[in-house]
Amino acid sequence: MKKIKKRIICFLSAGILLFSTLMPATKVFAGGPDVENSTEYSGNDTEKSINSGETLSLDSIPELTDVAGTVEYSDSNRKVVLSYPKDANIPSDVELYVNISDDKLKTASEILGLSKEDYIYYSEFIDMELKCGDETVIPAAPVRISIEIPDAASDAVFRTVRFGENCIEEIACATQDKAVVFITPELSGFGVIGAI
Repeated sequence: MKKIKKRIICFLSAGILLFSTLMPATKVFAGGPDVENSTEYSGNDTEKSINSGETLSLDSIPELTDVAGTVEYSDSNRKVVLSYPKDANIPSDVELYVNISDDKLKTASEILGLSKEDYIYYSEFIDMELKCGDETVIPAAPVRISIEIPDAASDAVFRTVRFGENCIEEIACATQDKAVVFITPELSGFGVIGAI
């Protein structure tokens, strides 16, 4: 009897494994973020509810007035475009540096209110910095960031977390045409999360 049970379990496990490898990756975020329960963590580990992190249409993310220029970064997995207004005081010969990290998923999940039961199908953490020669350039005004994710499904929806100097928070973003777009007052680390 034990041999039969073991064989049944073995066949079921093999069947589930085979079935899961044949399934296409699901890249659709079911519903918008839970704005009512989003949480902001400040540098001193206090937390409070905020009303940010809305899933918006691209038309809802404001265009910058008096755009002075854009700077881009791209590799085989992503394209990042930073647009800046004249009052950001960014030199025209500035370069955008992007560093990919993977050590922030737990914190981002907590900020977004995700549980162990939620399926995270995409996560990427990008630290951004503007440099002019050896000097770090800090924008004097908010900038608009667009992160293209070429391998995302066309109807995928993402949420964004900013790992700022003084706080970690979910920020409002729009998802359209395989790109996540948002406005930020500071360059720092950003997490792009897709979960159902």
